[in-house]
Amino acid sequence: MNHRTKRIVPLLILGFLVCASAIFGQSMRGGQVSFDVDEAGFSANEGYVFLEIYFSIPRDAIQHQKGIGFFEAKVEMAASLFKGDSLVAEKKRRYTDQAAALTDIKPGQQLYNIFTFYAKPGPYKLRTRVTDLSNETGGWLEKNIDILAFPEKNVCLSDIQLSMGIEADTSKSMFVKNGHRIIPNPNRMYGVEIPILYYYSEIYNLSPLEKGKDSTYAVSISVEDMEGNSIKSTPEKAKKRLGTSVVEAGMINVVSLNSGPYRIHVLVKDNGTGTANSRKKDFFVYRRADFVGKNQSEAQTNEAMADEFSGMAEKELDALFKQCDYIAADKEKKLYKKLDLNGKRKFMSDFWRARDSNPLTAVNEFKQDYLERLQYVELHYGSPRKPGWRSDMGRIYLMYGKPDETERFPSNIGERPYEIWHYYQVEGGTQCYFVDIQDLGEMHLVHSTIRRELQDYQWQRWLTPHSGMDSSTGF
Repeated sequence: MNHRTKRIVPLLILGFLVCASAIFGQSMRGGQVSFDVDEAGFSANEGYVFLEIYFSIPRDAIQHQKGIGFFEAKVEMAASLFKGDSLVAEKKRRYTDQAAALTDIKPGQQLYNIFTFYAKPGPYKLRTRVTDLSNETGGWLEKNIDILAFPEKNVCLSDIQLSMGIEADTSKSMFVKNGHRIIPNPNRMYGVEIPILYYYSEIYNLSPLEKGKDSTYAVSISVEDMEGNSIKSTPEKAKKRLGTSVVEAGMINVVSLNSGPYRIHVLVKDNGTGTANSRKKDFFVYRRADFVGKNQSEAQTNEAMADEFSGMAEKELDALFKQCDYIAADKEKKLYKKLDLNGKRKFMSDFWRARDSNPLTAVNEFKQDYLERLQYVELHYGSPRKPGWRSDMGRIYLMYGKPDETERFPSNIGERPYEIWHYYQVEGGTQCYFVDIQDLGEMHLVHSTIRRELQDYQWQRWLTPHSGMDSSTGF
């Protein structure tokens, strides 16, 4: 396989996008610009892996400023690989997106890009960043990745790259490799709007053609749930070996699958040696009709909600319930810990149903509102040290909602930055006071007039560095 770094040309595609933050519990993110990142590794020479990092940025998330005859946005993207605390490699890139009119910029349009690295196999931390150069806003995403080694003998596969579409192409482009134009799908989301899952992988170490030996290899594709049960599959196909390395690219229709997480499983067998190997990749199916219907009865709504959790693995359920820590009762937390997998699935369905503010509607308004708040705090209050829902601002936002009024006070000479949130409907009118007491860019709650929250009427002492508790000790 011949991999080269291609010339960077931003690609614009109109498509379906549902934020898939932390679907599989692998990433942390924050900032004002939300974007998605995925990766795939391919075999390279001398024990290295050719790693591709795929970006997709919502076009309407970046600011387009009026130019002469067009509107223009300037974006910088960065990707960094860390081994432990040591920076192994880093790349940055800037590009410009232009539109004839602001009405041409619509929800669902994405800007795609690819970074490439050569790296040794092993565990890494991938840090990515997007900066809107027009207003200096941005976002970040961090995840742990494992770059797997490829054996020198016996058949094996590269990582699977999930795609919006694959077609034959021999032009020079960052999206073309080995004669295939591959449009990445970094959020790995499919459904009614994107019913076809396209996949690309490379097969290595097929045995050479020898007289008297079978000259074929076989490939089978299946979709599994998170428990490893096969949901659908394609018939095994025998193909003629034309070399020791070949491309395996294809598609599978997933529109009939219920909403939930799945895995695509690619299995290859070298019929010349009888050896086999496989790779898997997680993806997600979202069908709005599974949760909302115009004439949906309460029973149908409950059944759809139960289906939502039926495909979830225990770790996913545990992570989701942990994010509900602020609204769950102590007895619910104790009960949840005692349940098995099926019990936890039913518990989560009952948990949200019990909080449905209007059971007569098809939508669970409480659940929808809470998950929207959760998404907001992950984007705005998360940091590399902790997810947004565990921050003080995230907790207050989740429990009481968006403040009715926010006062922001930037840092001044000898004074730390702070914010005051006003809630006019909570206990007849209350406030929450946040200060960056550790000088690390994270706001901590230092005082609130809400009865069950922290109260410190001398909170202004936290505004002056080195007064009160030393910031190095924490709060």
